Amino acid sequence: MTTMLTPQNSAREINQELGAAGGYPYASCNEEELAERSKAQYDDILGKANRIVDIEADCWGALFFVVVRDIPALLVGFIDCVGRVRIAYSIVVFIINLFIQATMLFFIFKLLMMPSMFSAEKIYKDFTEKAFEGDVVSDELFEDMSKHHQEHICGLALSQELFVRVIVFLWISTNVAELKDIYKKMSETVAIPALPEGLDRRLMVHDNPATREVELLVVCMTLRVKILLFLVIFIPKILIAIFLSVAGCLWLMAAESISDLILNSLALEFVIKVDELICSVYLPPFFIKDITNLALACQEEDKEIEIQKERQMKSFISSSLVLVITALSVETAIRFQPIIHNYHGEDVNAVCTPYWDNRVPAF
Repeated sequence: MTTMLTPQNSAREINQELGAAGGYPYASCNEEELAERSKAQYDDILGKANRIVDIEADCWGALFFVVVRDIPALLVGFIDCVGRVRIAYSIVVFIINLFIQATMLFFIFKLLMMPSMFSAEKIYKDFTEKAFEGDVVSDELFEDMSKHHQEHICGLALSQELFVRVIVFLWISTNVAELKDIYKKMSETVAIPALPEGLDRRLMVHDNPATREVELLVVCMTLRVKILLFLVIFIPKILIAIFLSVAGCLWLMAAESISDLILNSLALEFVIKVDELICSVYLPPFFIKDITNLALACQEEDKEIEIQKERQMKSFISSSLVLVITALSVETAIRFQPIIHNYHGEDVNAVCTPYWDNRVPAF
């Protein structure tokens, strides 16, 4: 006799089915006490699993679903053909997603970012050769430059110090938000209780039969599942977010004009949304709904007023620290940018501020 796990199976139902099938790990009489203790631990975990952390419906979420639900079912031998196909298909779609993002980043780097850096350096070199007397910028020599050269040097993203800082700040903030989300899920994954000894691994994911909606709540995990989540999801996402943040800053600062700066920022936003696009288009609707219903059901926090206030103050402190680090990262990126060597922003501002002041319509 075998049992098949469906999203509607509650943890208690699975335990009863396994026991009736003779498949419960503690079926022998001399181990009944240990079996009862494990079931009591599991019930205690369920009782406190009321803090929900959602999993995003994207390619990473699909892989998370497979790791916590399908692979454990496969290892214990209780998985249907749909589950097997879901494992294989999710891995294929995930690889396609990584390939597309890597390809886009490679060609952005090769065909857009590097030429922009070369062009920006050449524009600044022409500026230093034609608009300087000795080591000092000359307004008269700058006026003698062609309008084309004036527009190019004053149109560089780096020439608009405040504006480029704002754009870079927003881009870094986008990646910081991703890193914060990853850190939160990593912390909750580490803190989530271990599956009590001897229980079926499918019990890591629980559904409350009292509700009409299917709830795929991850209430506990084995150590192997936690390690696998770190190896295939959390660590790769951290590395990708850091790489995107650095590469994106370079591309934004290398923009040859303000319009290019805006378009580049929009293009970067498109790159990081690829995984959501692929998920929504190429994963079956029922699977997307399952991922949407998947969540980490973390243990409840202490509800004492003083502890809650202390936790809230720590949250303010950590948020302030993230803000300061982000601002320092922006300033570091601008001041130590590798786009133009020996770049002196004050010289560019000295001639470009009057240039832009004169380029306004008459009212």
